[in-house]
Amino acid sequence: SLNASTLHEIKDAKVQISSMNGVTVKDLNDMAIYGSDGKKIGEIDRVLGDQSNSPKAVAVDAGGFLGMGKHEVIFPLDKLTKGKEAKRLQTAMTKDDVKALEKWDSASADVKAKSPTASGAGGQPATSVPKR
Repeated sequence: SLNASTLHEIKDAKVQISSMNGVTVKDLNDMAIYGSDGKKIGEIDRVLGDQSNSPKAVAVDAGGFLGMGKHEVIFPLDKLTKGKEAKRLQTAMTKDDVKALEKWDSASADVKAKSPTASGAGGQPATSVPKR
């Protein structure tokens, strides 16, 4: 299983997706994911890689599909296959599976990368939390 905290957005468009022949990060960023029932789950917003910059997952805004506002979830690449049509990826995951996926919170991921201080309750810096 994926450890979301070790993932980062891969900015290099030319990185190859090893599990999909000839597909690059740039290609994936143009694709959308469809469920087994043919319903569109969402568009890929970004490709996520591990420390070695190898693509492991994609962040997908599945909010519309789940009937909520913006809701970006982390889709493991091993749950996706190339669809029959260009720019389409298929997954066998159900709506409940998608709902259970970990959320990609790009804001917190960027903050994590830049600043070692965790934020306390309500977005206050952790330093303002009373000492117990």
